[in-house]
Amino acid sequence: MESGSHIDPYGDIVSRIASYGGSDIPVPALSELLGVKTTTLNARFRRKQIPVHTIGRTNYLQHDQALQLVELHRYALIGWPTLLEASRITKVKPGTLKAWCEKGQLEGHTDLTKRLRLNPAELERRCLVTSITQARFTQPRLGTLAKLPIRKKIPKASVSAEMQGEGSFNQAESANKTRTVQPPESSPSARCHLDLPPAPEPKIRILNAEDYGIRDLESPPETAAQRPKRFECGPAKPTHLVYDPLRPFPLSVCSPGKTITYGQYVGTILGLIDDPYNPKIKVAFPKHEHPEMREVLLIVGKKTASGLSA
Repeated sequence: MESGSHIDPYGDIVSRIASYGGSDIPVPALSELLGVKTTTLNARFRRKQIPVHTIGRTNYLQHDQALQLVELHRYALIGWPTLLEASRITKVKPGTLKAWCEKGQLEGHTDLTKRLRLNPAELERRCLVTSITQARFTQPRLGTLAKLPIRKKIPKASVSAEMQGEGSFNQAESANKTRTVQPPESSPSARCHLDLPPAPEPKIRILNAEDYGIRDLESPPETAAQRPKRFECGPAKPTHLVYDPLRPFPLSVCSPGKTITYGQYVGTILGLIDDPYNPKIKVAFPKHEHPEMREVLLIVGKKTASGLSA
């Protein structure tokens, strides 16, 4: 029996995809083979504009496109470490490893999850050369240290009296400068506060209608006609929708349980998929002659504040 260490994950996945015989591959099955989330693959399809077709609720990808995705994810399948894993193992900063890859000093490839995968063989050789170089520059050179002259300690008793006098003169001069710079201390009489009387209150009187000779008239009661009109709500959403693939209605007019007509078939909306790039609605056509078309996803327009398609 062959050991698990000799199994090639990349070749195994390619052989499984070849077993479909060139037909389209369901995206959930491809996601399970690659170990990548289905949402990650669908996001890549939208970003790269890769054509897929939908049957029911499942997306299907062409055979050639699936092999290209496996080739892009090859280095993750064969076990190359990511940038953070390599940094944790080698104790080298991630920025340094990424700079080596950008300069061509280290082989690295990006997988489907946008993670940088590094070649472990080149990584080990590169880290070994770097550690030897650092040790060469940090190791002290015994020959250079031996040639340096030995400094002699000067005893304190050998300090001349002239140097002591010069030092005392400098200290006295700095003290004189400090005394001249400091502001004079204020006297206790200058620190006392003056007791000022409180400010008089301003004389303010509010004028009314009597000051102008006008009698205060009672305001008449407010009638129903004088009340401000309230803004009425916008037009109600239609209870019945007619689907046209060339001119799809916006997602804002859809709601679960609403009736929809598509050609000669009448269905009911089951749910909404509020995707900002590709909104869809899930519709059930119970009387459709094809079983796979009795529950489908229909593309609609983007939802806007005004209820119109963007």
